[in-house]
Amino acid sequence: MKDYFRLRLNLRPVNDSGLPFRLCYKMVRGIEHELPTMTLHFGDGASYHIRQSGLFVNFTREHRFCLAVMPGGRVSVLGAKQQFNTWMRFDTVHNLLAFAAHDCLRDIA
Repeated sequence: MKDYFRLRLNLRPVNDSGLPFRLCYKMVRGIEHELPTMTLHFGDGASYHIRQSGLFVNFTREHRFCLAVMPGGRVSVLGAKQQFNTWMRFDTVHNLLAFAAHDCLRDIA
């Protein structure tokens, strides 16, 4: 991720942000159109796509944006931000997880 921002956008991490995330950058006009996405590939061939809105947190007052992914030790956890607008089905009988992009706000009406 650091290489993407350095090579493509000529941005360097901001170390003095005082924010709870490890990888933050100074907010630049129009950056929201340049933010990357991320795809997680699982052993069974499934791929989980995370949009920009699930990868980054904006701190408007501090003029910073940060990668909303943090090291978690031995177990990987997808947080609510990464799962937003994703339909998930847990098959506990066959020990399977299915997922697909879904506009969850449509379900409220």
